Amino acid sequence: MLLLKVLLDKLGIRQLTDEEDDEYFDRLEYLQRLRYKEKPISADEIERETLALDDRLQKLTQSNTEFTNFEGHINSKYGIKYDQDRYPTFHDYVSSLFLVDLLEQSFRKGAIKLSNEITALDVGAGDWSYCVSLLRFLEKFEGERKVKLIGVDYDGKNYTCSIQKMTEGLPVTYITGNVVYVPKEQVFDLLFVAHMVYAKYHCKEHKVPYIGEKRLFGRFFELLKPQGLLIMVAYKWAGEDAIFNNAPKDKLIVPPFSYYQPVKSLSDFFIERYSFDDNSILTMQKK
Repeated sequence: MLLLKVLLDKLGIRQLTDEEDDEYFDRLEYLQRLRYKEKPISADEIERETLALDDRLQKLTQSNTEFTNFEGHINSKYGIKYDQDRYPTFHDYVSSLFLVDLLEQSFRKGAIKLSNEITALDVGAGDWSYCVSLLRFLEKFEGERKVKLIGVDYDGKNYTCSIQKMTEGLPVTYITGNVVYVPKEQVFDLLFVAHMVYAKYHCKEHKVPYIGEKRLFGRFFELLKPQGLLIMVAYKWAGEDAIFNNAPKDKLIVPPFSYYQPVKSLSDFFIERYSFDDNSILTMQKK
């Protein structure tokens, strides 16, 4: 045990004390109860608990050599830094670094090259907390390029104001709508789909037309230019990657693979939390 502590100290990894560990999991359990509405909730309650967890994460990353090395690697390549005006929370910022690392791995596996100017559509963008990091990755992956990024979400009206502030001055557009109704003549170089829950019950609950997974993939490819890319990311721990089973095999360029964030000293913090840790990614191309 002493040897392990010495090793962790050398790596700059600070273990949680028993009190911190208990506090973290108490807060996580509380947030999960709020999420699944097992008790009456208010926006103020959720904000207080979210900020408390965010503060815990920031303390865990301070003087953590493992994290600072990873963060520095991403920053040196893509110019991504934490900015309170660009990320809703510090957790969103850290999670977006994982997304960039995940995309980089997939693009390298598929030997993907991007042209000098691309238009990308993010389907089901939600609160778009990772928007800035996704944009910077597309702009700077193995070169410099002009990128126009569009986010679409059927529930977008709930996020429009905060996203406008977060993305001010950036070449991005956010709209409320359903990808099923995007005009067929509007095509893109890349479609990005993250954490989509596409099931009959979910579509019915949110009054979204359900067309079946195979037809949904067909719709995605209708929106792509020839040689256009479809990138899909799903939670493994929530079973979302089951949709990958209906992906057209002839369009695969990188078969699904699992991604676990590389900062092991933070692993406990991201267990079954909404982030880009413990995800699967699928990469396809229109022929």
